[in-house]
Amino acid sequence: MGEILTKGLLDTAFGMGIVFVLLIFLAIIIWALKFIPMLVDSFKKKEETNTAVRQAVDTTISQIEASEQENLIGDAQLVAVITAAIMASMGDNVPADGFVVRSIKKANKATWIRA
Repeated sequence: MGEILTKGLLDTAFGMGIVFVLLIFLAIIIWALKFIPMLVDSFKKKEETNTAVRQAVDTTISQIEASEQENLIGDAQLVAVITAAIMASMGDNVPADGFVVRSIKKANKATWIRA
């Protein structure tokens, strides 16, 4: 009889332990739910900056294409436009010491279509 009682108490303790562990796990999940709106907001901010960068790059590309057709832009102006596009795409990650454009090479239009 003592064996059966001991086995029953162990089963009861084991079952109650599992229940309490699961309740603690659920409490942690419910507590973590308050952080989801902050994550969603950060993704929205990234998406907004990405769309702004895309618009800036598209504007720059259209300016470069228009200038190639008119053939009025000099090398210094072209470098300034490309530098502005690079700065816009880098956003807050611009290096403090700046960067230098060493050469400009014309790319295939097919490359821009795939981008």
